[in-house]
Amino acid sequence: MKKTIVFYLLFCLLAVSASVHAQKRVVIPDDRSASDQGFRKVQFGLGLGLNVASVVADWEDYFTDGDEVGSHTGINFGVYLKLRASKVFAFQPGLQYSSKGYTVGDDTSMDMFYFCIPLQFKFYLYDELNIELGPTIGILTSAKFTVGEQDPVDFIEEDGFIPIDINLGFGLGYQFKFGLAMVLHYDLGLFNTNSYYLDYWYDDYYYDRSDFPMKNRVFQINVLYFF
Repeated sequence: MKKTIVFYLLFCLLAVSASVHAQKRVVIPDDRSASDQGFRKVQFGLGLGLNVASVVADWEDYFTDGDEVGSHTGINFGVYLKLRASKVFAFQPGLQYSSKGYTVGDDTSMDMFYFCIPLQFKFYLYDELNIELGPTIGILTSAKFTVGEQDPVDFIEEDGFIPIDINLGFGLGYQFKFGLAMVLHYDLGLFNTNSYYLDYWYDDYYYDRSDFPMKNRVFQINVLYFF
């Protein structure tokens, strides 16, 4: 986790330094109209971010031996396309590879990775300060459950999770004139992704996946650069 945070902070520092240098070289032609100077209609972007993920789960008392379900730190990276309709509205789809998961106690973790398709509608409040809102569709590619020094268990092979995760994403961001954007973003899982406890009997009671719901939660601090 510490290496992830250090790597992310170094990336942010390099991005800010490069962008400040690029800003000094930006020249806006005098013959452009005021509306044209305000924004570019189409921009392609690259992004990297820090994820702090967890889950909302009602099965903690059954399987965690009293340990709390905690957060999991990881990264996300992706490509984005911003389509600016006006000074106050834009649509920004993307393709993102993102880590999710959770921890239990000090030695247990679930590491999940998704290909995500964020579809964000951006509303500009003042200058380039904006809020974003829209769905994020996640496709599960990897899910490893690790306890202590034991070999990880592949939960995809065990049919442990539903492969599609639907989230409502929202956030607050600001894009500088030279292309650098900073975004605080939150993905709120809308549906149960747990499918592991099917046909599960315990103490003469039948459990199904509805008895052990699990929904993803991810807070992101993202740095993007638009060309």
